[in-house]
Amino acid sequence: STFILGYRILTPTLGAVLVVVAVVATVVGWRSRLAYLRRIVRESLPILLFAGALSAAAGVALERSFEHFAAFPALLVLAPAHAASAGALGGILSGRLSTKLLLGLTQPSAAPGREARRDIGLLVLVAFPIYVVNALGVSVAARVLDLRSPGLDQLMGVSLLAGGVSLFFVVAIAYYATIAATRTGLDPDNYGIPAVTACMDFLGALALVTVIAVFGIR
Repeated sequence: STFILGYRILTPTLGAVLVVVAVVATVVGWRSRLAYLRRIVRESLPILLFAGALSAAAGVALERSFEHFAAFPALLVLAPAHAASAGALGGILSGRLSTKLLLGLTQPSAAPGREARRDIGLLVLVAFPIYVVNALGVSVAARVLDLRSPGLDQLMGVSLLAGGVSLFFVVAIAYYATIAATRTGLDPDNYGIPAVTACMDFLGALALVTVIAVFGIR
């Protein structure tokens, strides 16, 4: 996508075409005679607009801390891996909670019930090796691509600490977004996963930038 940016005619033309296609698709879905399609579009549009705004904010947060990434380009490899992992973990938890709520296996209570706590505990166990693998993968990629790196020890520390901070927000957002959707009569599948993914783009970026600063990597 970045390769098609910056061309005087191509870039704005393609952008305009995609905007028109998006608007037409939204209008068609909004007014569709297919009840499920119409419901999905109408319920999804607000959260997707919110998600897009947060994703843009995540980019701004990373851009304003670019001096850390310019000094060690390997951290740029870690950034998308970190955000993707947090969003995926939140999606897993939200999906499991949504299914159990729809099946009546857990209740939409303010405090997580036994089944919800079990899912949260499993998520924590899954998250640890994921963030370890992220650091190892970034270290290997840095060597292969000849990117300057702060070292495996600091990459591991940043990945695990930023992952731990992000995981706290993942659990809170996934749980309460799913509960809020259920209590208001909305389909939690339409709100839980987009909400946690978008929020973790932003909060995950902030956590990563903050931890890098705490480690004094520059």
